Amino acid sequence: MSLRAVERPAGAAFEAFLLKHHPLSLRLRGALAEAGGAAAVWMDDPAAPRLAVHAARRWLLPVGEAGALLAHLDGLGALSARLNEGTGDEGLLKLSSLPPDLRDAVAAARRPVRQSPCGLYTLQEEDFRPFREGPPVESLREEDAAALAALSEYGHEVSYCLDRIRGAPSAAIRLGGELASFMIVHASGDIGMLRTLDGFRNRRLARGIVTALVERQWARGREVFCYIVDGNAPSQRVFLGLGFRRAADVVWAAFEGGSPAGR
Repeated sequence: MSLRAVERPAGAAFEAFLLKHHPLSLRLRGALAEAGGAAAVWMDDPAAPRLAVHAARRWLLPVGEAGALLAHLDGLGALSARLNEGTGDEGLLKLSSLPPDLRDAVAAARRPVRQSPCGLYTLQEEDFRPFREGPPVESLREEDAAALAALSEYGHEVSYCLDRIRGAPSAAIRLGGELASFMIVHASGDIGMLRTLDGFRNRRLARGIVTALVERQWARGREVFCYIVDGNAPSQRVFLGLGFRRAADVVWAAFEGGSPAGR
């Protein structure tokens, strides 16, 4: 049975599926919330899902059971190929936010090309230790989109940055009229792209930025979570100091799309 595209996934069975796979389902739930519930999700069985997959920015986000993921690798490889046609990643199966069991299952069937290990960090209100010192925190402006794209380490386009500035809360600090530090809410619901520009570091600006964006997310009824690449000690210190905890190990991984491992 092939995966079925569901435009507005909802209902008791889907909610039970999301709860079963929490916190790994946070990114999928967040993407649906940011899209007003209208984001397409591919499922093996909408009445009793074992696998749900969302596509965003040329990556596939699978949530569910390893056996169900393996059963649909060929179809996901074809979908990933269409998403990455004409790019340097053409022909690769690109999967985001994979927990270790899913990564290992896929790696046994497809050759890994590259991996980026990360931590999924979550925050509960009772653990929050806000930082309220320092300069005032405002929101990003539309004219900041080009600067965000230029500073992005992951190739975020100007159009994406502009969409996020327009469509969700953001946080920014300006000093002397210059953008000094900022953060956005991604289209998948996680807060991210935290950056303090050279010349403004070591002033604890990032703590104020994250505090403001956390409170703005909670004000709109959203769960607060983020991803931090392993080895990024400065970001880990900021988030852990505010009360975040590492809830899961995940990886962004690219695999050869159609070549079984060992062939």
